Amino acid sequence: MGKALLYFMLFVCITLLMIGCGMLLAGFIVGQGLYDCVGIARNEVVIFVVMLMGVLWSLGTCWLFVHNRFGSFSWGNLDASRRFSVVALSAVLFIAVDVLAFWCHHLLAPFSDEYTQLMSLYRSHPIITLLTLVMMYVTVQTVFLSSILRQLLSSLRHHWVALMIVAVAVALPNLQEGAVGMVMFLFAVASGLIEGWLYLRTRSIWPAVVGPVVGDYVLWMALGNTPWRWMGVASMVMIPLVLWLLHRQLVRD
Repeated sequence: MGKALLYFMLFVCITLLMIGCGMLLAGFIVGQGLYDCVGIARNEVVIFVVMLMGVLWSLGTCWLFVHNRFGSFSWGNLDASRRFSVVALSAVLFIAVDVLAFWCHHLLAPFSDEYTQLMSLYRSHPIITLLTLVMMYVTVQTVFLSSILRQLLSSLRHHWVALMIVAVAVALPNLQEGAVGMVMFLFAVASGLIEGWLYLRTRSIWPAVVGPVVGDYVLWMALGNTPWRWMGVASMVMIPLVLWLLHRQLVRD
């Protein structure tokens, strides 16, 4: 339990350090007028700094945790004969989960102008969006699954308690006021539980990386802002079916 808390605090400190450095860098660029020299418009400074700090955050965090053996990039006990099927099913599962969450959000409240603009920005930069998703999920899953969850599993008698702790911790940034905020938080907790379960069965972060990356990318690139009703219904059918298929693939581990 102590190591899990240490890993979490280390991750928080690295993240806060990157945010602080990003704020200082943005202020320096804007304040000194250097953005003109490097060809960056004033309204693009924040995006530029966020991307730079995000890359450094991901590379630095992953190197620190893997180099010191706090976390692992290995395939765990998932043998080669089932890797493709498990990863593919994970991708389908998270597409369904993301579509259902998107549909529920649309039913509860219309999307804000900020959200619409953000989706438009993602779709206009598909390669950068994909790389950002990969970078984010690899880093987060390395810390929360192969480091924190692994330690909790060895410390707590009931694995579901460890899974719930990690799922809630990962979902906390999604907690907002109102019904929509609570529903999105619950979806984030559910996604975290699935990711933790995948790690528990495989001891590998990769099914829990590929699935959310594909789910978010398909959602952002393909659905637009008005999901069709049949998508939500189809997702409610697909989620238990794919979970059952995944269980069949992983039950032998």
